[in-house]
Amino acid sequence: MVYFFIHILYIYNKFKILEMKRYIFTTLIILLNSLLLSAQWIRYNVSNTKGVQASLITGISQDQNDHMWIATNNGLYEYTKDNGLWTNYNSYLSNNFLNDVFIDRLHRVWVVTNGGGICYRDIISHWHYYTTTDGLGSDYVRDITEDSLNRKWFATYGGGISMLQGTTITTYNVGSGLPTNYYYSAFCDQQNRLWFGSSGKGVSMYDGTWHNYTVADGLAGNTILNIMQAENGDIWFSGQGGISILSGSGWSTLTEADGLPDNLIYSAMQDAQGNYRISSEKGVAIYNGSTMVLIDTVSGLLENSVMCIYQDNDGDLWYGHENSGISYYKGSQWHYFNDKSGLKSDYINDMVMDQNGVMWFATGYGLTRYDGINWQTYFMEDGLPTNYILCVAFNTVDNTLWIGTSYGLSYYTGSQWVTLNSSSGLLNESISNIYFDSQGAMWISYSYPSLGVFKRVGNTLTHYSTSNGLISDDVSDIAEDPSGAIWISTNLGISKIYMNSITNYNMTNGLPCKNISSITVDASGIVWAGCNDYSQGGVSRFNGSSWYSYAYPLVHTTNVYSVFGDSYGNVWIGGYYYSSGSKVATYMNGSTVNYCYSWQGFGTDYFNIGKFYEDNQHYLWAASTYSGVCKTDLQTLSVESLKSNSTFSIYPNPGSGYVTIKFSDVMPDNFIISIYDLAGRMIKQQKFEHQQFAGGNAIINCCDLENGSYVCHISSENRQSESKFVIIK
Repeated sequence: MVYFFIHILYIYNKFKILEMKRYIFTTLIILLNSLLLSAQWIRYNVSNTKGVQASLITGISQDQNDHMWIATNNGLYEYTKDNGLWTNYNSYLSNNFLNDVFIDRLHRVWVVTNGGGICYRDIISHWHYYTTTDGLGSDYVRDITEDSLNRKWFATYGGGISMLQGTTITTYNVGSGLPTNYYYSAFCDQQNRLWFGSSGKGVSMYDGTWHNYTVADGLAGNTILNIMQAENGDIWFSGQGGISILSGSGWSTLTEADGLPDNLIYSAMQDAQGNYRISSEKGVAIYNGSTMVLIDTVSGLLENSVMCIYQDNDGDLWYGHENSGISYYKGSQWHYFNDKSGLKSDYINDMVMDQNGVMWFATGYGLTRYDGINWQTYFMEDGLPTNYILCVAFNTVDNTLWIGTSYGLSYYTGSQWVTLNSSSGLLNESISNIYFDSQGAMWISYSYPSLGVFKRVGNTLTHYSTSNGLISDDVSDIAEDPSGAIWISTNLGISKIYMNSITNYNMTNGLPCKNISSITVDASGIVWAGCNDYSQGGVSRFNGSSWYSYAYPLVHTTNVYSVFGDSYGNVWIGGYYYSSGSKVATYMNGSTVNYCYSWQGFGTDYFNIGKFYEDNQHYLWAASTYSGVCKTDLQTLSVESLKSNSTFSIYPNPGSGYVTIKFSDVMPDNFIISIYDLAGRMIKQQKFEHQQFAGGNAIINCCDLENGSYVCHISSENRQSESKFVIIK
């Protein structure tokens, strides 16, 4: 986003005509405001959660926006820390085997490749390339550094050392006085001296002329893999033989004899506390100047072999491995990014949060956990009975995670999965719903074939089906109201189970359709039902004695898959996404109906919401049937772009003929007034244009309406509001 606006401002500065500049500036501000308002949802899917799909990590860096950049043997990855999204840039690279990533003073991202030369991305996201055809010494580039004149210096393997100034490349090699053409590392120190670590020939230094240092001068070994400068000005050389340190008093070394885990050192860095972290094939040594402490797999690393270490601006530590991806240490916890990271399927069937604040997702390919930083998916090889997970639930009484699959009911003991199936007493192994009530009792339903619902307390099962009063055996959802009554939605209506008594509801006593897809209880204890029917679908609210329904177009879809009440009093409705209206979800609070749109973060593809869930941080999650999952912060959700900024009143109310709609502010665009009865049927509709209501009022002819209560719904392109009124003649 930042790069986009920089690009616009670049174009803006090209214009010399004042009026044109004013126009562009005004357009830019309007566009910025609309984009900021629309950034309500964050979407996660297979492509942006899979983390680093590589084993070898060759470089880690951080840009001015605190985004992490990871160079690997399988491309370049960007990680956005504030939302956990990953971006892969392989399609832009000249070669996917990278040896390092570097952020220069102009915030450009540079990568050096193993056979493809150099690539860099400028601040407006354009990519540029340099190879041997442009004068580069070799297309096998191992490292990059930058001097005080913003010149880039490259250590190449086979072509010596190349320097880029502007667009001109100058190359130094054996013919220029270097001892070799094979270099691994590059570094510019505080005195603007350039240092280059070679393969077997020591280290070369450039301060206007070339100098070379070897074992004979005090190096521990002649192969140098990494160079860095400590806060005190000492320069550290890592490689064969251990660590070599050049200080004002001369050379010194650190080896296995001093506590290093190995004499082949891959890299060294100094952390924010002043300690040195030294990586090797046998773990990481933390050196405080006198003693060393080893970090290895016992301490939490994915593997002992660490190629590079980076500490970000938050003080978090990133360890890039040789064969296992990344070990990431944040606070006091380890997190891991590797080829098992990420959602492996965009088919999200269910979701829940456990006692540790970890989200779990039942998907079409594996069970995925998200701890707020990393996504990790578990499969049959990890103990699951199958890779297709139908539902997931968490029992807060004993802190147990449960999943339902076509192979039975499974729970996690903390170390392994235990599966209950027909041999354990289950009548059927295809579990479609798991629900835990306030007393800790488990309610489960089956599919293929449908068998009603079972209540499980300990090892005791109570079966509710059509044989003992349930309205249908085909159960879609389960919820509990404040009285402890259990509500069951089915394909033929709703059953309420209370004190072993069953009460049924269907179209004969108020529901708009028979196929009830979802049921929920809102923050006020009111029961809501989602109706999935092409012609009569919507949502219905139960007031304790009768049902009141909201139909399309008040609800954005007739095919409702999910209805959910959050802790803020909103009732959310998800279902089939009609692309023509761009509405992905409806949410209602009191008499106000609001909408979420595809451009607010859901994406341009069809985001059909099958489930909602509110976690303990008050994020609302919306799971798609095949497009991943989105979340929004209920505490800070801006609804300025979702609901009407202008309120209206209706008078007289009650009315008997013509009624007046009085706006507290003049509507800024064309709008439609629709009148609905309490069954959700549209009775009449009238379109108004801006010039028709300059006085702030609109008049509706209600002479043909019968006595009763109605809903007046006002909508424009991006505004929605409604209010009730009564007709008495």
